Amino acid sequence: LNLKIYSKAQDSVSDSRVCCLFLYIHIVFFKLNERNEQNQDALIEILNKMKGQIPFVQDMWVGKDFLNSQRSFDVVLEVTLNKEDLDTYANYPLHVACKSEFAPLVSKSVVCDVE
Repeated sequence: LNLKIYSKAQDSVSDSRVCCLFLYIHIVFFKLNERNEQNQDALIEILNKMKGQIPFVQDMWVGKDFLNSQRSFDVVLEVTLNKEDLDTYANYPLHVACKSEFAPLVSKSVVCDVE
């Protein structure tokens, strides 16, 4: 199997043996109700429960802000997956459970989905 990654601008694939993977990055920035290292670590621990546990997720990374500026968010999550799996990911039981678990810690989140 010959795997290649193409951008959306790619029209077609002439070789039927080539499988196209359209990978996207789902990025979520979290602002904590009360910013401190303990809460950052608690959120990171919850998010890391998903790591390696969702079969269609290609990669997952979690990090915390060190700058602590007024504009900073506190924790970031990056999930790499196929575009067609975004809805499945949103409703995946482990993802839903983690969202419920971290909800009391988080005051705001913003999302950016990029290709």
